[in-house]
Amino acid sequence: MADLEADLRRCVEEDLSPSDAVGVMQAAAEDGDAALEAAALEAALADPAAAIASPSVPHLAAASLASLVSRDDFSAPELDIIQACLRWGAARAGVPEPSPAQPPQVTEGLEDDADDDAKPDDDAAASASGAAAAAASAALAASAVRARVPALTPEQGAAVRAALNPDIFPALRFPLVAAVDTARLLKPWAVLTPAELVGLISFQFQPRSARTAATAVAGFSCLKRAGACRSVLIHLWGGGGASGQDASCGGGGAGGYLCVRHDAEPDEVLSVYVGDGGYADAAGGTSSFSTLAWPNGGRGGYSWNSGGGGGATFVKSSCHGGMVIAGAGGGGGGTAARSWACGGGGGGGTMAGKEGSGGDCGNQPVPGGCAGAHGSGDGGKAEPGGSGAKGKAANGAGGTSGASTKANGGNGGDASFLPELTLVRRVNARDEKAIGLVVAGKKRTAGGGGRPGAVKDRGKPGMCIIEDERTGETLKVFSFAAPKAGKGKGKGSVQELRIGE
Repeated sequence: MADLEADLRRCVEEDLSPSDAVGVMQAAAEDGDAALEAAALEAALADPAAAIASPSVPHLAAASLASLVSRDDFSAPELDIIQACLRWGAARAGVPEPSPAQPPQVTEGLEDDADDDAKPDDDAAASASGAAAAAASAALAASAVRARVPALTPEQGAAVRAALNPDIFPALRFPLVAAVDTARLLKPWAVLTPAELVGLISFQFQPRSARTAATAVAGFSCLKRAGACRSVLIHLWGGGGASGQDASCGGGGAGGYLCVRHDAEPDEVLSVYVGDGGYADAAGGTSSFSTLAWPNGGRGGYSWNSGGGGGATFVKSSCHGGMVIAGAGGGGGGTAARSWACGGGGGGGTMAGKEGSGGDCGNQPVPGGCAGAHGSGDGGKAEPGGSGAKGKAANGAGGTSGASTKANGGNGGDASFLPELTLVRRVNARDEKAIGLVVAGKKRTAGGGGRPGAVKDRGKPGMCIIEDERTGETLKVFSFAAPKAGKGKGKGSVQELRIGE
């Protein structure tokens, strides 16, 4: 019999659908079969979203429902968990379910992180805290006016809450629900006090960094359930810089490499910008510049054609208000092997959530070169003020100076990532050689610089690979996306990846 029982538990865990497993949990609880109930619980945890939607949930005993929702790895959407529990409590209390309030007419700032993440400064966050509470109170008042039917009375709400206490209600993670859903879908249940509602909605107006650091709000846990986020590894190579003109020209620097871990939200959209390699094609006059390497490589100059820097490769996120969450720097451009040569263009970079810019070479208009902004490398100085130095390496390598000139190579661009992400590996390029690494079981190489002595040798484009950390699956490989026909060189296309649950 012991072997038969073990086989039964194994079949339940391995072969039963998560939805049906919930029904088995209830039947096992009624029969007092703790072992079978535990096996059914494990089967339900295989797909929490399907389990919480099971038609058997309303019939679960309180202890069985608590055993589900109290689990940290029961990673169904929190709103679904809360609504299922409220309906369960209403049935036990003999209270009708309220209709949700109508959607707010103005939801800006409630549904996503666009406003608060676009202003991550600590001072701005502190000054906004009072306004957040006021905005939350206004949202609550407006939701009451918009209700189609009356919400539950305070007495009815208290009855539902009492039915859920002490094991179920405290396990619900109300802070994980978007503010607009709290006001529209949860407030009509009247199970939360006014102070709890204001605290929960105010929390959604805080900067993302503050929300990430918090562990509890209004007495409820705000820690995400295990598996609720999809941990991905983002591998980035910046574009390489171009070499200059003439047989003894300086080479361009290779783009740098960065790998970060990112806990992606369900349905988060990542926008990927793969940096192009630098150009050395300036023409039309001593003050002209080369084509800018997309999206933000510094430009090379006309005099004997110096190389432009490579573009940075970076990723923006829909959950961070379109900020750059991670980026690898491009390599700087090399110079020509002639007197009066221009400096090399700086490599593109990123910093503090922003895309870098600038980094044009020293040319007739500005012999000293242009400083890069937000992580982009400075342009190298032209012959009159240069010293023949190699550009500085940040993440991308600096370009080198050709023979018979004092023009300087362009500086490499820098890498960056937001504090919410975790650094896995950073490799700074040192010369024109592309960084090659094994990613997801394959050797990957990208972002090499133009070779020394190879006339007007363009830098190579960068690359981005997004990998599922848990499974090792390569979700997508992004190469430089050339512009559509007729758009001209120096342009690129933004590519996207939607992260599923």
